[in-house]
Amino acid sequence: NVTNNSKNVQSGEVSIQLPEGFQTLQPSISIDSLKPDETKAIQFSVKNTNPSLKTSNEGGTNGDYDFTIMTKTNDKPVVQTAAINLVPVTDIQQAATQPTIDGEEHEGEYHDHDLDLSRVWEGSAPTSTMDASGHAKVSWNKDALYFYVNVQDDLLGTVLNSADAKRHWRTDSVEITIDPQGNSENTSSTFKVGIFPTTTEHKPAAYRDADNHQGPIELTAPGMEIASIINEENYS
Repeated sequence: NVTNNSKNVQSGEVSIQLPEGFQTLQPSISIDSLKPDETKAIQFSVKNTNPSLKTSNEGGTNGDYDFTIMTKTNDKPVVQTAAINLVPVTDIQQAATQPTIDGEEHEGEYHDHDLDLSRVWEGSAPTSTMDASGHAKVSWNKDALYFYVNVQDDLLGTVLNSADAKRHWRTDSVEITIDPQGNSENTSSTFKVGIFPTTTEHKPAAYRDADNHQGPIELTAPGMEIASIINEENYS
């Protein structure tokens, strides 16, 4: 957003300088006859041209690919810095066979492409893949999304009872967040759920958390189904 803070009509140019691996077809855009106190939105379409660049918190510097924006009027440049966060993407394919909600993967339910869940977002790095790692697959059938999540963990976290299955970051859990419109600035306008693999009642539980309709899925997402299988032989 470019604002004319002077008392005179201004014209100029806005240009963008991108880091290596990114490209825009229009690196500069002219501003013509911007009136005093008038604001104009300047939009650049930026594309990642290097698919080998690391994404999310592993990319760039602490997850940021820095770039600069220069606004020039009357040959007086103003430079601002900003950053691009490059996120991983995937295409969700239709399942050949409607998945069964039983905690297992069966033929035809998911495609072969695995989503790596082993990235460390915060906290100490795991000592091995058995300490903490995982992968997932996603498919759709009819009007439903299906998630198959496989987690490796050699130490089972505190097992809560179903009534206390909330605030899922307290113990072992899987978090899924869906932004239905694709433009949410925070989780309040998403579907965000924490899934506990087991409880003291020996069954999984899930609780919507930090969105605009929080609570156990039986009340807040009655169409959601969950199942889990725990291989207790892997735990110490």
